[in-house]
Amino acid sequence: MIPPMRSFPARWIVHSSVNNIGDGEVLSGGMKQVTCPALPKEKALNSPDMYCKAKEVTDKIIDRMVLQSTPTYRVALRWLEDFYTALNTGCVVEYSSQGVPVFPGLSQMPSATGARLSQMSFAEVSPPPHHNDELLTDVEDTAAQGKSDTVVKECEEIETKRTPNAAETTQKDNSKAGPTLGPAQAVTWEFADRPVISGMTKAQRKQAQSKKDQENARALAAKHRQGKKTRTVKLDEVAALLDGPFSAFQAKDMVEALEIPSVELHGPVSVRPFNVGQEVPVVTKIPQLTKVIEGIEAIKAAEDINLLAYWPDYGSATLDQLDAMASIIEARNHFKLVARTMKWIDDVERQVEDIRYPFVDTSHITKNHHKQCVYALNLAVNRVPGELVAGHQILDMRENLWLHTTSILVSLLMLRDEYRNVGVVSPSYHGFALPEQKKRVAKGLGACNPQNQRVIGAMNLNLHWVAFLVDKKKIICFMFDPLQSDANYTTIETSVRAVVEKILGLEDMLHYERITWCTQQDSSSCGVWSIAILEMLLSGAIWNDCVYNLVPYLRMRLLYKAIAFIERESVVIDV
Repeated sequence: MIPPMRSFPARWIVHSSVNNIGDGEVLSGGMKQVTCPALPKEKALNSPDMYCKAKEVTDKIIDRMVLQSTPTYRVALRWLEDFYTALNTGCVVEYSSQGVPVFPGLSQMPSATGARLSQMSFAEVSPPPHHNDELLTDVEDTAAQGKSDTVVKECEEIETKRTPNAAETTQKDNSKAGPTLGPAQAVTWEFADRPVISGMTKAQRKQAQSKKDQENARALAAKHRQGKKTRTVKLDEVAALLDGPFSAFQAKDMVEALEIPSVELHGPVSVRPFNVGQEVPVVTKIPQLTKVIEGIEAIKAAEDINLLAYWPDYGSATLDQLDAMASIIEARNHFKLVARTMKWIDDVERQVEDIRYPFVDTSHITKNHHKQCVYALNLAVNRVPGELVAGHQILDMRENLWLHTTSILVSLLMLRDEYRNVGVVSPSYHGFALPEQKKRVAKGLGACNPQNQRVIGAMNLNLHWVAFLVDKKKIICFMFDPLQSDANYTTIETSVRAVVEKILGLEDMLHYERITWCTQQDSSSCGVWSIAILEMLLSGAIWNDCVYNLVPYLRMRLLYKAIAFIERESVVIDV
């Protein structure tokens, strides 16, 4: 009598072949007791084991690939190479949905009866030969049949030595299917459709997390501005704050609260992978900017963002950590520029009686308001119409600094925004060599718009700014050189004739006139005078020599209006 199964303890129930009633009747006398060892527990694979397992599978694939015929090996290797490229470039889904014929141009196997599945052709079956070619085809098939049988026989002998059971199964299958197999069937590979993703993609999740980190960092920065310092600021928090639009008002206090000292490195940089079990390094010191950029470039040159930059006298750092350190160093430099600009504004002096039209529009603005605008200026990247502008670049309008192309461009766009039917020629066009490049760049800001009645522009002649204005109604081009140099006027006229006349459709129609009212009094205000004279031409103002006394005021006014233009017209770019 066998008790019910529910009365057996779980540890007694053992699957054993001697207790299998499917193999026969279980005799009286009870079931046999069989002792089985405990089942082993599978442990998680560490990195060396994962490498060994992968290498073992790779070796098996290589062993099987060696036994294949040349056509099959070639197409398989080609597919592996294409798939490897798609895998490394992140285009696996696109690669699978290209719809390209699988293995085009692969010749058929000479004999279907002597080929195993691994040797079958993946190409389409060719149409049957004509009756006149049957004799020649039979001869070729016979020769190929013998060669194929020889190759298959050798392969089967090798496989029999390695895996006897698999060899016996293959021989049985071949003996059964032998003469009844028809021609090789066409094999097509179909990839699955693009998966339907419910929720956010990986990129969207990363973007959402970045936005959340920025919000948390800005909330923490607001507490620091209010003097509510609750805990120590971390490197990644400051990096999140600077990863987007920021001003000295928003970020300066929090950046200064970061208690990570600076260090000067002297050794060379090298890149290396993470060691097995190595943790992400902790940043305890920030090297100089040149070394940080050197480490970033070294990792990018290796084309592997998961590598570490290593210095013998410092240690290791990841690419994200280097980017964070670079942004912090650059932000500190930008804050210094803001402080210098605000100090310069305090020192600016002007006589109210010297201010003339059209420069009277900012005479009522206090210095405190000027400084507040500079302190709240977005120092990150902004998109103004047709250009990307970093806010800190326009701070070169202060003191007696030479204006860079960014400041000139923003000033020209500001004039276009203030006066109606005015077009702008890009100030970068003159630096290109090819005429077609010059034309393409010159009209990039919409200078050839038919609605424009006047077109303004500036060009850099060996670190010296000059300006011109084309009046389409009067058919006159006004040229201005702050140095009043004949050579510079000749260059302006030649450039306008070669480029501007053609893009405006005014070839050989313009009359050129020099503006001799103003002569530059120093070595760095050529850009300021170029913008000032253009504004006087647009407004119809009359020159007065007292304007020479307004250079600091003109710089401060230009900076104020440039900041207002960026805040009004720009679209903030998160970088």
